[in-house]
Amino acid sequence: MSDDPELDMILARKRRELLAMAARQGAGKAVEQPSTKKDPVEVLRAALIDRGDEVLEAALSQYPEETRRIAERLAELVERGAIAGKITGRQLLWLFRQLGLDVRLETKIYVEQDGRFVPLMDAMKRKD
Repeated sequence: MSDDPELDMILARKRRELLAMAARQGAGKAVEQPSTKKDPVEVLRAALIDRGDEVLEAALSQYPEETRRIAERLAELVERGAIAGKITGRQLLWLFRQLGLDVRLETKIYVEQDGRFVPLMDAMKRKD
């Protein structure tokens, strides 16, 4: 090292302190990591637009286990930046159907009647 033994002792002590501090911080991060892990469904939900949340909720209610596994993988891709932009409801529904999950959505048809939109069933009942 150097010719001065006192300087060597000071540097060695400082090195030990820095290593100990780094070890404490590393151990603290290892403990914190599991608690800061985000829910994959929530990560995916943040990346959805249009009716994506509606498709996700329908899939979760009809195929909970499969949807959670798919959400984990999609959330991982979103966090890594492999999926650029947002995911639409149409794209998510297509993905579920390509994977063999026939997610059924509630469909409502509205028609304009007297200047307002009413459900098709109500419009047909009024015409009778």
